[in-house]
Amino acid sequence: MTESSMDPELKAFGPTPLGVTPNFEHPASKKPMVIGLLVAIMPFTLLTFGLRVYGKAFVRKSFNASDWSCVAGAISLAGWTYVLLHMCAVPGMGNHQYELRLKDVPDIYFASLIAGGILFAVCQYFVKISLLLLITELFWPRKWIRYILFAATGATTLMYLIYVILSMFYCIPRSGETVIEASTGRCLTILPLSSVLGAFNVVSDIFILGISIPILMGLNTSLQRRLRASALFCLGLIATALSIASAYFRIKNDTTDGTWDYPTIVITGYYETSLGLICACVPTLPILGQSATGQRILNSRLFSLLTSKDTTQSRSKGSLPGGGFMRHQNNSSTTGLASQGIRVDTEFGIANTYELQEEQRKYGVR
Repeated sequence: MTESSMDPELKAFGPTPLGVTPNFEHPASKKPMVIGLLVAIMPFTLLTFGLRVYGKAFVRKSFNASDWSCVAGAISLAGWTYVLLHMCAVPGMGNHQYELRLKDVPDIYFASLIAGGILFAVCQYFVKISLLLLITELFWPRKWIRYILFAATGATTLMYLIYVILSMFYCIPRSGETVIEASTGRCLTILPLSSVLGAFNVVSDIFILGISIPILMGLNTSLQRRLRASALFCLGLIATALSIASAYFRIKNDTTDGTWDYPTIVITGYYETSLGLICACVPTLPILGQSATGQRILNSRLFSLLTSKDTTQSRSKGSLPGGGFMRHQNNSSTTGLASQGIRVDTEFGIANTYELQEEQRKYGVR
């Protein structure tokens, strides 16, 4: 039977390369790899997000726009994760096109492609907005940076709003149209915009890093604490590298085996977004030191032994005026909690960015 006379439902989903014999019964699959990589980062994302929500809602008892944006980002990330895991349960993503028959690929796969693309954009938007609002809060005393961040927030909102609206307009099936027809027809119209969005993500990530690190390094505090604060943005640097990789694969878009290559775009985008969410949560974690449980841990004998070496080294360099030790010290870089609201940062290995905001006001950083 020739391919032209073959039942359309039995035809391969894509052209078979020369010299390759397709295995329709046991096709090659990247699905286990995709599932493993998704599951690998989930605990870290859930942990940091849960700690941020607990710290802001129950310890500080203050939930602002940045926190709500972070919650929206986490919810959309959970939705996107569900869609991706569901795609791993049906033929399609992670399989060679030439080892899939048209009858094997269900409608839900194409619906998941549409939903996943929209959820990815929504998730990235809220994560970026949470970061921008957090940075605006931290560096509020510097007026010119405040205005730049406002402009960046507006540009980000406009870009993602356009993308989501056009994605819904072109990709959601209309009356009398199947999801396959929509996803393989009109939905292809937004591919150039997807490439533009990828490039925009790279620019915005570089902007967030570029505007934050120089200010942190210029604070009137010790080099060690500035380096700890900047260490947070190393995660952002990794996220930026993943953003560049994701944008490259989206812009290149010259694959002849889309279902097999799609996991590469998915994983780079997923890790970029997850690390962005982690970066939005980590600066708030020192708030947990203000809780009763946090104080008991920080004042415990075990924690004192673990931190005594670093504290002794700091004292030898003259960085701890007053000569106190542990909770009797009046220095905000120690593990003590002063009644005036001094916060702890050594537990998490980074400078407390909420404390940096107060230092800016104190020293009048411009």
